[in-house]
Amino acid sequence: MNSKILSCVFSFIFVAVMVACPQAATLEDIFAEPVLEDMQLSPDGKHLVGVGPYAFQFMDSGNLQMISPRVSVNMRARESIMDLLWANDERVFYTVDMIVGPSPFPWWPNNFYSVNTKGTQHSNPFNRGQDEPEKQLRFRSLNSGNKRTVLMQEKDFRNFREIYESTPSIIEMDIYSKKKGRRTNRQKGPLSFGDLYVGNEGVARIAYGVRSGIPVMHYRENATSEWTNISEATGIGTFGAEITFLGFAGDNKSFYVLGNHENGLTNLYLYSPSANEYKKVYGSNEFDIRRDGVVWTPERDQVLGVTLMDPFSSFVPLASQELAARYWLTLAQMDAFANHRLSISGLSRDGEVMLLLADSMANPGIYYRFNSKSKAVDMVASKKPGLLPSEMSDTVTHRVKAHDGLSLYVNLTFPKNSEGAAPLIVLPHAGPHAIYDEFGFNPEVQAYALNGYAVVQVNYRGSAGRGVEFATAGFGEWTGAIIEDVLTATRYAAGQETIDGQRICIAGSHYGAFVALTAAVKEPDLFKCAIGNQGLYDLSLLWNGQVPAWPIDPWLLNAAIGSDTEALAAASPTNNIEKLKAPVFLSHGGKDGFAPPRHHRNMVSALRRGGVEFVNVDEIDGAHGFRDPESKTRLYEQIMEFVKEHI
Repeated sequence: MNSKILSCVFSFIFVAVMVACPQAATLEDIFAEPVLEDMQLSPDGKHLVGVGPYAFQFMDSGNLQMISPRVSVNMRARESIMDLLWANDERVFYTVDMIVGPSPFPWWPNNFYSVNTKGTQHSNPFNRGQDEPEKQLRFRSLNSGNKRTVLMQEKDFRNFREIYESTPSIIEMDIYSKKKGRRTNRQKGPLSFGDLYVGNEGVARIAYGVRSGIPVMHYRENATSEWTNISEATGIGTFGAEITFLGFAGDNKSFYVLGNHENGLTNLYLYSPSANEYKKVYGSNEFDIRRDGVVWTPERDQVLGVTLMDPFSSFVPLASQELAARYWLTLAQMDAFANHRLSISGLSRDGEVMLLLADSMANPGIYYRFNSKSKAVDMVASKKPGLLPSEMSDTVTHRVKAHDGLSLYVNLTFPKNSEGAAPLIVLPHAGPHAIYDEFGFNPEVQAYALNGYAVVQVNYRGSAGRGVEFATAGFGEWTGAIIEDVLTATRYAAGQETIDGQRICIAGSHYGAFVALTAAVKEPDLFKCAIGNQGLYDLSLLWNGQVPAWPIDPWLLNAAIGSDTEALAAASPTNNIEKLKAPVFLSHGGKDGFAPPRHHRNMVSALRRGGVEFVNVDEIDGAHGFRDPESKTRLYEQIMEFVKEHI
């Protein structure tokens, strides 16, 4: 934690109240890890738990005072806190995962712990590394009949392929056990793949998995009923359909799912087994519903609201008669939350206390407590207390037509206090599928804006959030229409009066790096420089295992890019250096398991052969994405020097 954060915060380690900061923001501040990653309210509304990357701590939700020491993980073992939830009013249940191998992402071993709100009673009911290294556990549900236990899904796990092919079971695990908690009442599923989900009574009643792109769902009414395949009968058993089980309704007879089987957009449905039909509860005409944006009523008997994957991450209240929903609507209209996304992070079971998170493109996030009796709204904590939102730059979303008439959403971020027209950074996102430039604070965007650059982003065809049709529009277009979409956004931004269209640089990571170099090859006079971080530069290499560290199903790879390796190589920037005019900045980690270093090495060799001016930052021990804040800060200091020299 740097000196600025120390001077700007008084905290109980992770929950920090933001005060006035006299110093201007720096790259170090922007790329610093959040002091607070998550905050949750206990079911009775009396306690809060603030969760950082490597520790958490409890506080009294009434007076906002610390009531426990911090509970931390083993950072030497590269552990991090993955998931945490309230098991009951007095105890949280959480899992610790490790960064293993060359991947920058936390994976197994799934060690589970629990601790009381005073931080004095600890337990470790499952430690995969010590107990059963060939088992994988995943949380499924609290046990309404016993506060000492939770319901877990158990699968065999000796390698990544087996985890998909293992038959799941539901077990009951005692979270108060000090070590190797008892696991009882095993319920086997009917499928030799996929996952199990339980009803409100704790019985496994849904089995769901995907085979060769086709969803399979089985259902049973109770513990003694036969399992029935309801996939085809309900219309979900079609290629490419996706179903996400959310939970049973209050009647314990129908259940909520998110599904795209009807029109390709992810909608909210309530399925009734007795009627054998899905009833649409809510669906947008253009945008998917976020899987992590579904909010339940305090009683968990119905869905309170959903969050859309639109440019503003809009929350749509559904149970408007509920007290919490009414108050949320009132709060959302307050001037203090203008231009912010307001999310419900927690509700007490009596509806009296609500925990809210307000964030925006310029605000990493601030938690607020709302009391429905007193109508008081109190600020609790800032995710990044070292950053003042007033120092960050605002983003405006535009709707732009692509070359073929397809609608695209383009984000423009302008630097604060810019004198004259600002130079432009084009920032295509990675992927290209399954992710998108979403609403919220983006450190990379703010880093460029802090240094005086305007930034343009576009959710090109293939991006997530707008349904199957938009996503598959990017299939076969990695070197074609996707690049054209990025060029369309670039030209649109360059035409703004506040942007200098003669000073443009394009930058990206992973597939975004491929886009950056490909666009610079395709339009050599448009870009004054190009930046590729941890990138892919030759798509033909994807067919010989050069990305990623785990296998991609051939049918999916073929659908996305095709199997003509000669054509893929010919369209890749590594093999088109003679068309490139822009100086290039490249960075890569030598231990990157997500974008193998061979891509980087080949690109460096090609640039040398072509006589192209370039800067190479090759960290031998670096993983994908230069994950730690110090590495990111150091990298972007060098990037800013490079960009300043060329635009």
